[in-house]
Amino acid sequence: MSSHILHLKLLIKKLSIAFLIFTLTRILFYLFNTHHFSDVSPSLFIYGLRFDAVAIAYLFLPLIIFQLLPFPHRNTKWYQTILTFLFHIGNFIGIVFNLIDLAYFDFTFKRTTTDFFGMIGIGDDFIKLLPRYVIDFWYDYLLLIGLLILSYYLHKKISLKKIPTQTYRIKDYGIHSLILILFAGLTIIAMRGGLQYKPINIINAGQYTKAQNTPIVLNTTFTILKTLFDEKLKPIDYFSEEELEKIYTPKTTITGNSQLAGKNVVIIILESFAKEYVGGFNNGKGYTPFIDSLLKHSYVFHKAYANGQRSIEALPSILAGLPPLMNGNYVVSNYSGSQLDALPKILKENSYNTSFYHGGANGTMGFNGFVGNIGIDHYFGINEYPEENKARDFDG
Repeated sequence: MSSHILHLKLLIKKLSIAFLIFTLTRILFYLFNTHHFSDVSPSLFIYGLRFDAVAIAYLFLPLIIFQLLPFPHRNTKWYQTILTFLFHIGNFIGIVFNLIDLAYFDFTFKRTTTDFFGMIGIGDDFIKLLPRYVIDFWYDYLLLIGLLILSYYLHKKISLKKIPTQTYRIKDYGIHSLILILFAGLTIIAMRGGLQYKPINIINAGQYTKAQNTPIVLNTTFTILKTLFDEKLKPIDYFSEEELEKIYTPKTTITGNSQLAGKNVVIIILESFAKEYVGGFNNGKGYTPFIDSLLKHSYVFHKAYANGQRSIEALPSILAGLPPLMNGNYVVSNYSGSQLDALPKILKENSYNTSFYHGGANGTMGFNGFVGNIGIDHYFGINEYPEENKARDFDG
């Protein structure tokens, strides 16, 4: 077999292994999260190959180039070692990214994007909690090992057992160069997701299925690649300020029989407390005796709707009325320094002194920076907690 055909066949086999691994991770993703989806058709796994092609084209671009470079040294043992390394590093990254959502999707209901890395990079909570993650999601690590072993076995099976020797002529250089150019063109098309006017994006998954099932069509490597750079929102001006005021205004004037007369304002934010945990909402059956006592002397709203799904989305939603409007999180976005007319600012305008008491490590999810941006005067985290009580009260 001529050298140029041999290397082309090897590359196609290697990329076929990558498509197989991506398909297996998609199947695993569905099996682990099947309760989130309905009316799932086998065709979704076929449509997903289009999005896999984008991720694979980016991950294995170095392998594609090095495998098809028109030089005779491709047949040497040391060069084959480089090609093997490029395959396994791209394969490893793809597997790790796609396995993240086997467990994490249950918390976010979407494929992971780059905001995930921005979140774990703030503070040191992720490092502290990593041992707990290893215990809770042990199956992810076993699957990682299993998929790596499978891909290693398949790659070894197709690898060259005997390195062929061949003298390159001018004609050979021409043929090899032509193959490189043609395959480079196919790779660019794969990176775009096809020949359509614009490269495909996350939203394109919606053309194949209803919104609930789009995570099956997508893959996590694709969503991370597509959100790799800071998201910049395009200004949209459908109406002038004057026209908008006539159509709708969120400003509401509430009249009462007294002024804001220095009453304390306390907002208690609890992590992962659904209504079924609050006894006051369940005929006394719950785990919140203190909050239950407050409900007897408070306005109680029985119908409430979440404006965020993750901890990092809580403070913008609760204190600033800003739900997640982007793929990434506001706290770690390039808009995080914007001025917001949040509740703390309104309180300060009425001579209040504001403080935020955080039952976690300073810097976690950027909360200390965010509360300062929205006008809170003082932040107290674990560093400010009385040292003599820390060991007794802190649960880790």
